[in-house]
Amino acid sequence: APYFVRGSLDFKPADAPWLSGVGTVDGASLSDLIDSIGDVKWFLDMFRGRVGGRVTGRVSISGPALASTSVFDLGFEDAVFLNRPFGKGSLRMRIEDGERLVLTEARFAGPSGTWRGSGRVAFDGAVDLPFEVSGAPMGVLALPDWDYLHVGGTVSGTGRAHGTQPPVLADATLAIDDASSQGAPL
Repeated sequence: APYFVRGSLDFKPADAPWLSGVGTVDGASLSDLIDSIGDVKWFLDMFRGRVGGRVTGRVSISGPALASTSVFDLGFEDAVFLNRPFGKGSLRMRIEDGERLVLTEARFAGPSGTWRGSGRVAFDGAVDLPFEVSGAPMGVLALPDWDYLHVGGTVSGTGRAHGTQPPVLADATLAIDDASSQGAPL
């Protein structure tokens, strides 16, 4: 699928060159998109080779060249993140002043349950990303690492990814309904 980008670079401002532009994508491969921009920031590179599906949406950028603000409004079909199928979803976020990512809202619903998240990632500092999950099948979440356990049940709850990156830690309060392993109830 084609990418469309239109923009400008103005060298007249005294403090720094000024960027402005808009990019759109319609049904592009998410893995190709990550491969093309994965070197930009560590949090994008961690998805390289571990995502799939199609992405459609719009990205705009405006501001000083080294401190611009970008706004992302993206939709996903057949999304796969960290090798788990997440299905259909949407993501709204912005990168402020080239210094932090603000996730306004991410929503996904599909084979890995329903997920919602928001929060902030400072590129040189703290991560704070609260999330909610409901109806996530243990068998899907366990893939591929714990597939041999043949786990069953569904996970629901809330959590938060946090810390100074990398590494990022996650704390969660989760409930597992009908938990099982190797066909036996837990």
